[in-house]
Amino acid sequence: MRAGRLRHRVILQEQTETVSAVTGEVSRSWTNTATVWGGVEPLSMRERMQGGQLDAVNTHRVPIRWRPGVHSQMRVLVPKEVTTLDGAIGVADTAITVDSTAWSWGDNDFYALIGSEVVTVTSGHGTANLTVSRGTFSTTAATHTDESNIVRLAVLNVEGVNNRNEANHEIELMCSEVQDG
Repeated sequence: MRAGRLRHRVILQEQTETVSAVTGEVSRSWTNTATVWGGVEPLSMRERMQGGQLDAVNTHRVPIRWRPGVHSQMRVLVPKEVTTLDGAIGVADTAITVDSTAWSWGDNDFYALIGSEVVTVTSGHGTANLTVSRGTFSTTAATHTDESNIVRLAVLNVEGVNNRNEANHEIELMCSEVQDG
């Protein structure tokens, strides 16, 4: 595998279930299992056509180095858009300002990466002033300096795993993008 193909940091996640001892209710959450170098390759319309039929599921190919335990019940967080912080933020800050309102956000919450911390943007959609929930997916809230990159993350469900060339240590994840607004 050509290393230049793997220029993005992608986060592999697995769904976990917890059963309440009191109510018996099942709650599901996503847990980061690994952060790896990978590619993010949107599929062309030609690649999505199979036997004259449009593959409405797979929208992206995400090549990564071979690793055990990767399966089609996982999801991947991949970089979508980048801007920078407009001002430093402390560990407890939940109001942040970014340098751009150009992100193609809708009205739904979404995830962003600042350094190694994942945050959930909960309000301020379409503005430069955002409210965030810190330390999402068990990442650690940290201080971040003015002009730090903030990367909006796209959520991709892994629909299939192709062990294309195990000898070359390559896995290709076939993914569909989850709509986040």
